[in-house]
This record gives sequence, structure tokens and C-alpha cells, in this order.
Amino acid sequence: MKNQFYFEATMIEYAVIEDKVDSLFSAHNCKIKNKLKQNLETMKTSPIFNEKFIHERITIDLIEKIDEWRMERNSVVHDLFKEKILEVDFKNVAEQGFEPQRILDNKVSSINRHYKRLAEKSEKNDK
Repeated sequence: MKNQFYFEATMIEYAVIEDKVDSLFSAHNCKIKNKLKQNLETMKTSPIFNEKFIHERITIDLIEKIDEWRMERNSVVHDLFKEKILEVDFKNVAEQGFEPQRILDNKVSSINRHYKRLAEKSEKNDK
């Protein structure tokens, strides 16, 4: 973002968020839906994501911040096609999305590593 590529930053943030949500779903054998909105709703309601270790890291507050950012980002992208967009709009969306995207990235990586270690430990104990 320091080079002011706000449109690109916004698209990358969205892609990283989608990738991390998909990764989390895959790691827990949870069906991935086609839309980020649906996956975020699943994260709020599914018992898998209410498990203590996950829930302490990916809070409802974080999910809601990501969803609010997703709606703002979608609005700005749609305005782009209506030619009603200003560079400042993408700047704001890019800046707002950076922190929740970074937090989600770190938390999902931590969760997936934790469960991978547990699975490896379980396999080792089964032998």
C-alpha cells in the first residue's frame, strides 16, 4: 500500500481472506461454499468453529469486522463499474482490510498448525 496501489491491495486482501477461510474449512472437513459471505456465516454458527481453541482465536468480532469490510469492499467495487468511484474509496477499503486480513492470516495458520501437530501426535501414538 505504500506505493498507493489501493485497488490491487483491496483485491489481494480479499483473496488472502478467502484463501484462509477455505484453508480453515478444508483442515476441518467443513464444506466450503462458493461465497465468502456464506462461509463467514458458517464460521459464526457451526459447532466446529465454536470449539474453544478455534473460537479463542477467530472471534465473532473478527468475523464481523471481516464481513463489514467485505460489504464495503463490494460496494466500492460495484461503484467502480458504475464509474462513481474515487481513489480515496479504494484507499479507505484497502486500509480497513489490512488489519483483519493480517489477523485472520495469522490465526488460521496457528490453528492449522495446532491441529496438524495433534493429528501427527495421534498417528504416532497409534503406532
